[in-house]
Amino acid sequence: MPTGRISKTSIDSILPGASDKYLWDDKVSGFGIKVTPRGCKSYILQYRIGGRRGRTRRVTIGRHGKNGLTPSKARSIALECSDLIRRGIDPRSDADMRKSAPTFQDAWELYRSFQITRGEKRAVGSKSRAGWKPRTANENSRLATKFLLPRFGNRLITELDKSDVVRLHSDLASTPRQANLCLQLLSGFFNWLVKYGHPHPSANPVFGIERYDEIARDRYLNEQELQRLGAAISSYRATAQNNNSLVQVSEVNALKLLVFSGMRKSEVLGLKWDWVDLVKSKITLPDSKTGAKEVVLNDPAISCIKEQQRIVGNPYVFVGGKSGQHLATISRIWECVRKDASLEDVRIHDLRHTVGSTGVAVGAHMRLIAGILGHQSTRTTERYVHADLTPLQDAAHAIGNKIASALNNRMTTE
Repeated sequence: MPTGRISKTSIDSILPGASDKYLWDDKVSGFGIKVTPRGCKSYILQYRIGGRRGRTRRVTIGRHGKNGLTPSKARSIALECSDLIRRGIDPRSDADMRKSAPTFQDAWELYRSFQITRGEKRAVGSKSRAGWKPRTANENSRLATKFLLPRFGNRLITELDKSDVVRLHSDLASTPRQANLCLQLLSGFFNWLVKYGHPHPSANPVFGIERYDEIARDRYLNEQELQRLGAAISSYRATAQNNNSLVQVSEVNALKLLVFSGMRKSEVLGLKWDWVDLVKSKITLPDSKTGAKEVVLNDPAISCIKEQQRIVGNPYVFVGGKSGQHLATISRIWECVRKDASLEDVRIHDLRHTVGSTGVAVGAHMRLIAGILGHQSTRTTERYVHADLTPLQDAAHAIGNKIASALNNRMTTE
């Protein structure tokens, strides 16, 4: 059999004949190029499993020039297969697995269905975070539809490697949050493939890819801004009382509860009377973003709830316009009071940040603030430590004045 260096030049020089022609590489054992009578040129690897007594097998690496397959790329694949052979792994079996692998889109639909079903079956009151909640499912579906499926949808999952994921992450560098969320979603996806019977040759190609730094939004309200917000809420409240509107009163008290408690908007809007214990000053949420949790109520927060009327046949604290339903949104009141208070850059979630930063300002321990906000880790709470610089500045001035006083006294006596 002819041997020589497999290169573009040597391959181009092989003309089709009456039967298959072969050229075997003189460096990589078993690596060759096959040319059929019709002129089809394919890279192959011939090998034995089990030593000299083993049966000779042959695996096709790919067609020359198809999908950018060059001699150097084919040689690299041949070397990878040779490494598998030395470890007793038959690359042909690996190739069969690749051919039977599902496409990314098919595997994604299975994964999405699995996570949604798992989330629905999660026991109410459980602290487990297994499965996707509706909001998580919607966000992950959005990421997949916008970024993942257009790029990977028709490809076999066994064809994807780290370089594909790196390119995706790099292409989204201008939106680091979106890029990191895609990595997080893909990591969970590939872990699931391995765990539930769809092995991927690279295990998890996301492993080891460094995430982009994200700039956390630390907007919070200072004392003057809180005063303006309070005046705007009082004005809206007067209008609601004049209109004798239960929905508008619910909007006012729901917004005030957000301001005083640091609860998430979804937790407040969906709050049920059965979860409220005014005697013990607490709310017991059977489920939340972080699972079941208790919310400790301060006196102003309790007042917000006490002002709400219990409506027969409606289990919710903050009633909406539809019978038996809770308040669906507080966008109307928020837009009004935000404009009146000149706080157009403030989001509703920044009210939660304000509770955290205020806790730091009054000297509350980090673990206590984490408990109030329902953070599972104090790492999330630590972002509020430097939110309000006033206590730090006061402390710095006190320290500086003390040192200066000592220095002045010493210099005076000399």
